[in-house]
Amino acid sequence: MKKLFTYLFFIIFSFQTPSLADDIRDFQIEGMSVGDSLLDYYSEKEINKSRKVTKYKDKTYTTATFYEKLNMYDAISVSYKTKDNNFIIEGIRGNKVFNNRFKECYKQQDQIFDELKLLFPKSESFNTRFKDVSWSKSGSNTRQSFLKFNDGSFSGVQCYKYSKKDKKKFNVKDYLGVSLTMKEYNYWLTNIAFK
Repeated sequence: MKKLFTYLFFIIFSFQTPSLADDIRDFQIEGMSVGDSLLDYYSEKEINKSRKVTKYKDKTYTTATFYEKLNMYDAISVSYKTKDNNFIIEGIRGNKVFNNRFKECYKQQDQIFDELKLLFPKSESFNTRFKDVSWSKSGSNTRQSFLKFNDGSFSGVQCYKYSKKDKKKFNVKDYLGVSLTMKEYNYWLTNIAFK
């Protein structure tokens, strides 16, 4: 019963969306969505003090990670254009730690993705697949499931499994990530960020 409650709580409060929506802006993670200003949730001082992702070679976007003011996730990572003084959210990911609990993470991932497909029937779904983590040189991988919306934006549910070496070097833990990415940011992330 506890697992069912946890699952339902995770789904209901992670995604506040009208029935059968088809716009990524209808998604919310910790009350935030793409297109919102990060300044509506954190002060500029908090944004500047946040932990920044440094693994990207291209600096067009900045990704800031927050651990405070959260209800459902252990952390959220929010991406915005580096030179945007309004800090408009172009990508957001809620992270829930599942360190060394891969089967549990995969089960949650499948349940969430099945629910998303029901909520967003007009979106294109991509089957779950494994992929190496692009910046890792020591075997870290991710199990990925994605929905593509009509406007080219994406929602993803991923389980990240890091190698011992990457865990030590980058101070990361295995986790379940639920993400929203606008079309332009998603293109940058997959084609430019690590080049």
